[in-house]
Amino acid sequence: MKILKLSFILALGISVLSSCAKKATPAPAAPATSMSATIGSTNWTATSVSAVSNSGFLVVAGVGAGNSTMGINMPSTATAGTDSVTSSQTTYSITYSDGSTSYAMSKGVLVISSNSGGTVSGTFSGKMDDFSGSASINITKGAFTAKY
Repeated sequence: MKILKLSFILALGISVLSSCAKKATPAPAAPATSMSATIGSTNWTATSVSAVSNSGFLVVAGVGAGNSTMGINMPSTATAGTDSVTSSQTTYSITYSDGSTSYAMSKGVLVISSNSGGTVSGTFSGKMDDFSGSASINITKGAFTAKY
């Protein structure tokens, strides 16, 4: 009987002590990275997104299913606002590859929502032409957030 009482008191003591333990404060969550767009009528989502700032340029890259890729290039000093993306200028560019055909934005819009604290985010849309000029696709509802 003494062993049963002792076991009960020990179990009670452990549960009381463990409930009083200080809980660690979780580390702040890192900003989520994402990239998505509607290409033609198909939704595309990157499974991994990375960004790098180097030599005055900021490059955000996403890789999706089937070896598809999307890249957004802008000055590393880009500020919040709307910028035109055309094939005749190189300050801003957006590229896409479905794994077999590569396209570049020929006429579109890139809206930088924020570029501060090592995180850039924004939206984009427009018409893309393949590098041979024989095919085009439309991209709508493009959005990205990346940490660099």
